[in-house]
Amino acid sequence: YIVSQNGSIYALDVATGAVNWKSQTDGLIFGSPTVDSGRIYIANDRGIVFGMRADNGTILWRSDVEGGVFAPIVSAGDTLYVTTAAGTTFALSAEFGSTTWKYDAGGSGGAALGEDVVIVAADDGSVSAIDRESGAITWSVATGAQITVGPTISGDIVLVASGQTLYAYDVETGSQVFTYATGNTIQIPPIAVNGLVLVGGRDGYLDAIAGDQASET
Repeated sequence: YIVSQNGSIYALDVATGAVNWKSQTDGLIFGSPTVDSGRIYIANDRGIVFGMRADNGTILWRSDVEGGVFAPIVSAGDTLYVTTAAGTTFALSAEFGSTTWKYDAGGSGGAALGEDVVIVAADDGSVSAIDRESGAITWSVATGAQITVGPTISGDIVLVASGQTLYAYDVETGSQVFTYATGNTIQIPPIAVNGLVLVGGRDGYLDAIAGDQASET
């Protein structure tokens, strides 16, 4: 499933690249589509979220979240979590698109899903843990620099790229575990794989961080 910025979404055959179907929506789409349980979820720069059938592209519902959406939607099965550039996070029903709760923190970078919380990294540099069921705030910290990419959860740690620094926080408490200064603005979400944390900066370097040691490759 591929979206184009003009609001089109395509379903392509993996083996051949043939177009199985195409569906047209309005507005500009910047985030990748989210696919879960036979549905596709996309959102545009006008703050309209679409729920669609994955087999034929039929639009099942649309919901207005009052702010442009530039990051992929996070799905937890029955519930979707959407962050907006207007600084709000919405929990929506995956079946109907109705609002379950909303919280006044959010941004263009997106969110990450923990076992009990959803982690939201806001454009203003704040990082918040919100209870997935109730929408109540669990903890919040400030990094002091703009956040433009989404957070990553690895085990009991949430990784957040803010400005030129990578921050690691405890998912349950929000306490800071470590920081790592890259020397240039981080432009991709942190990736955790095989005991390493990888971040890429505007200077063209990929930094690989392991434990309390850091090395550049």
